[in-house]
Amino acid sequence: MFLSMVAATNAQFQARTTDADRQRYNVAASRARDQVWLFHSVTLNNMNPADMRYQLLAYYSDPRQQPSRGPDWEKCESKFEIAVGQLIHDRHYRVVPQFEPFGPNGKRIDLVVEGTRLAVECDGPHHDEPEQIVADLARQRQLDRCGWAFWRVPASAFYATADVALESLWRKLAHMGIDPIGTTPKARSPPTEHPSARLAAALKFATARQQPTRAVQTELLPSGQVDLFTRP
Repeated sequence: MFLSMVAATNAQFQARTTDADRQRYNVAASRARDQVWLFHSVTLNNMNPADMRYQLLAYYSDPRQQPSRGPDWEKCESKFEIAVGQLIHDRHYRVVPQFEPFGPNGKRIDLVVEGTRLAVECDGPHHDEPEQIVADLARQRQLDRCGWAFWRVPASAFYATADVALESLWRKLAHMGIDPIGTTPKARSPPTEHPSARLAAALKFATARQQPTRAVQTELLPSGQVDLFTRP
C-alpha cells in the first residue's frame, strides 16, 4: 500500500491533532495487509509532535521502538506453541501467535517473529501424518514466493533439550537481521535481495533529480500488537 504525505508548496501546512484526524490516519494506516510505503516531503523536524503526520512518520521510521501490548497467548493452539513463543518473547523479540497471512479465513502460522518476518512452525505429533505434511509444505511454498522465511521445531527435539533445539533459531534471527526490541542493529552483509528492495532502488533512481520526496517502508505489525499513535 502507498501513502502520500507530501506537502504542497502553495497550501498552508497545519497540524492534524483532532479526533477526526486521528480516526482518518488510523483507518489509512490499517488498510495494508503486508507493507506500507509512505512518501513524504517533510521531516519530523518540520512538524509538531502532536500532529498525526508526525506520529505516523515517527512510527514508520523506527517501528522497533514503539510500545507493544505483548503476545496474545490465548490464540495458541497448544502448550507447545506457548512454550516456544514465551522463550522467544523472553529474549525481547516481538512474537505474534497464530498469524493469518491469508486473512481470517485462511491458514495460520503458529508464531511469527516480527522484523523482516520469520514464520516459526511448532511441529507436534500430528505433523508427522502424511496429509498434514503435504498441506504444510504446500502452504510454505506459497508463502516462500511472497518472501517469507520459515523455521521449524519438532516437539520431540524441543522437549528433549529446549536450549539445543532453539540454537539454530537464534542464529537464523541474527542472520536475517531481526534484533531484539530496543537493541541497536548490528552491521551485516546485505541479505538476498527481496522484490521490495528492487522497488526501493527504482524509486530512489527515479526521484534522484526531482523534488525532495522521501519514502519510508515498514513491515506492518498485526492489528492489536501496537498502537501506532501512542508514544512512550
